[in-house]
Amino acid sequence: MMPDGDIVLEISVIQIEYTIEFYVDGVCVFSMTGHYGDIVLDPGLKNPEIFDKESDENYRYVFKGWDHEITNITGDAVYTAVFEAIPLEGNQVTQKFGILN
Repeated sequence: MMPDGDIVLEISVIQIEYTIEFYVDGVCVFSMTGHYGDIVLDPGLKNPEIFDKESDENYRYVFKGWDHEITNITGDAVYTAVFEAIPLEGNQVTQKFGILN
């Protein structure tokens, strides 16, 4: 049997906010917050200079990507830049052992 009159149903939804951080050499270069399922865009698409890593006396550094795939938000996440160290011309440093020849 249905009750007489209207039925009012109130629903409250609380969205949890998550933090997404991108690090280059231990420094957070970009941070954002969002909710479950939100799209995370690679910050380097708009700001490629965040990938700049200065050469040192032995190597130049080339950005290779992030330590894991960028996905939609499922919780707090940290992405760390991965660089390839390329020996400078004329420098005979071996990457494997870090020994000067």
